[in-house]
Amino acid sequence: MSYHDLHFAVAAESGRAIVESLGGRWGPSGGMCRCPAHGDRTPSLSVRLGRKRLLFHCFAGCDSRAVLHALHALRLPGTASWSPAERHDPPDDLSRRAAQQLWSEARVAAGSPAERYLASRGIKSTPALRFHPRTPLGPKPFTRFTPAMIASVADETGLIAVHRSFLSRDGRRLTLREPRRAALGRLGTGLVRLTPPARRLGLAEGIETALSATSLFDVPCWATLGTERFCRIELPPSVEEIVLFLDHDAGGKRSEMLAREHFGRRVLEAHYPPRSGDDWNDVLQR
Repeated sequence: MSYHDLHFAVAAESGRAIVESLGGRWGPSGGMCRCPAHGDRTPSLSVRLGRKRLLFHCFAGCDSRAVLHALHALRLPGTASWSPAERHDPPDDLSRRAAQQLWSEARVAAGSPAERYLASRGIKSTPALRFHPRTPLGPKPFTRFTPAMIASVADETGLIAVHRSFLSRDGRRLTLREPRRAALGRLGTGLVRLTPPARRLGLAEGIETALSATSLFDVPCWATLGTERFCRIELPPSVEEIVLFLDHDAGGKRSEMLAREHFGRRVLEAHYPPRSGDDWNDVLQR
């Protein structure tokens, strides 16, 4: 057995011990278990075999360092040599901390205007979405506070930013004059991971479109948060096949081109709604 094979086998055994200790099941490339960094009833912590180390990602939004500290506190194996993956384009520390603070203050979407908004679109929430009743909007001293659905934007190291969908108190979407303010923090290579990673994974531009595609096609789907971001995002090594769920417009065509250039043969299919101008949420609601 080579050194690489031995190192991989040791990491796999450590991963299995961690996952099973936290009430999960281990598979060939990883597993899901309860996150020790928050009161987790439904498994939301992904433990994966990376190229060099175990990779931890909490879909409820816990930072990877917080997860690691919690694992150390529980004296679970396999965490001593783990470190966050290197980042080519590190987000600004201040904006990242602000995003993490907003996420930690937000609550689950159940029973909130965020859940009512999603229901009006025919879709359901996931642990990657929360609700905040007083989300800051606009620069000081003109800041106002508005209810919002908060989406976790994450990469392999954890939450790096949030996306804010501003809402009325009865769950209607508010239109912003400056949509760029929807993001808090630098998006980098992250995206909204609405489901655990899967070997076959869908990509869509918007959150609502991604959730609609999952409902229509039974394919787990993540949101890139922009046409131009199809060539900027990074996916876990465990994702082998990519399915694109695109808007039927010029932006959708450009998204397909960028994704195929970026991911190559991993992109197997591209699906468009039948009607020009539609997205997959339009199809779901008909």
